[in-house]
Amino acid sequence: AAVKEEEVPEAVPAKPTQSVAGHTYYPVSGKGSETEEVAPLDTADASAASAAEASAAAGSGGGVSGFFSFLSKGVCRTAAARVLLVLRFGLSLAFHVFNTSFNVGLKERFNFTPKLHATYYGFAGLVYSISQALLAKPLIKKAKINPQYLIATCIIGLACGRTITALAPSIYVMFAGTATVITFLGVLNTAISATVSQIAGSDQVGGFIGTIEGVESFSGIIGPTIGGLVAKTGTMGPLATVCTMYAGLTTLVLMTFKTSVMSQIESLAKDAAKEDEAQAKKEMEAEVEAEAEAEVITTG
Repeated sequence: AAVKEEEVPEAVPAKPTQSVAGHTYYPVSGKGSETEEVAPLDTADASAASAAEASAAAGSGGGVSGFFSFLSKGVCRTAAARVLLVLRFGLSLAFHVFNTSFNVGLKERFNFTPKLHATYYGFAGLVYSISQALLAKPLIKKAKINPQYLIATCIIGLACGRTITALAPSIYVMFAGTATVITFLGVLNTAISATVSQIAGSDQVGGFIGTIEGVESFSGIIGPTIGGLVAKTGTMGPLATVCTMYAGLTTLVLMTFKTSVMSQIESLAKDAAKEDEAQAKKEMEAEVEAEAEAEVITTG
């Protein structure tokens, strides 16, 4: 009797299933049977999925502490760097708090037109360039040993200029107040930039400058909001808030600049001098050895 061949069922193509991490998985091969066991497309996908899930879990608990973790790295760990970070943050925040209401008030007080706005900002840019080109360098050179008084004077000058600008009875007085602010600001920014380059090593200056820019950007996010809230308290609210901030920053500079910033600059200068001395000593020893070897060859 002829043996009847057993019919073999056609293999059912494996249907891909999607994992949570976004990687495609396929059922383990078999005779079309359904199974809950799945195998990764390759080992790399499996590793990537695990890493993605782990990073997501870590990210959910990182929060604000993770965002500010840069303060515990590199030069940012020093007191000098943190004083400069607070100083730059405070100055930038004061600018945004004041300008939020000031720009709106220009039209109400002096009927500012777009043409006047262009003239105003062009005037400010011109004064800033003159301040940095003609005043900043000689003043910083004169106050190089202890620049804290120069920086404190500039902050007080900002407060005086802001007051003149906010209370100006005419557009000409307002321009004079703006010139005062911009002149002191040009000297102040140059002095702070010169200090930043001295408190960090050459391999950390770039990162520290980036951190300062990040802090200033953060002040630009919260500053207008604070300025808007303060403006609701009255026309003098923004000016009073900004002058209070300037007073706090002046106190910070006078009390901590010498003990933190200047001490670190002196420490780094001493370390650099020691490294130069050690390098010079090594070069001298190498020259002596080379001369000794040359003499041995000549006598030999």
